[in-house]
Formats: sequence, C-alpha cells, structure tokens
Amino acid sequence: MAGRETKDSYVKKLKDAVKQAKKNREWTYEYMTLLMRDQENIEKGIEQGITTGILAMVAV
Repeated sequence: MAGRETKDSYVKKLKDAVKQAKKNREWTYEYMTLLMRDQENIEKGIEQGITTGILAMVAV
C-alpha cells in the first residue's frame, strides 16, 4: 500500500498474518533451507549445462 494506512479489514488481516509469519522461526528456517537448496540446484544445473555444451562442441 506504498506506506499508507488502509481502512480495508481484509488488508489489515493480511498484513497481520504476514507479520506473524515473519516472526515464526520454524517457517523462516524452512524458507531459508529451501532457498539455499534451490540456489544449489540452479548452480548444479548451470554447471551441467556448461559441461554438456562443452562436450557437444568437442564431439563436433
């Protein structure tokens, strides 16, 4: 809401739920664990793609 206060009750409930979720250490730990796993998988995928590309160039 661009830093403005709202009168909408749904938005207020949503904002409160987000605050509670941010305070939950278990959720934070799980999120960070999944984020790290995803980053590792992306890096592995890039490495495999580079290896595959290099091997394909050598085979030609």
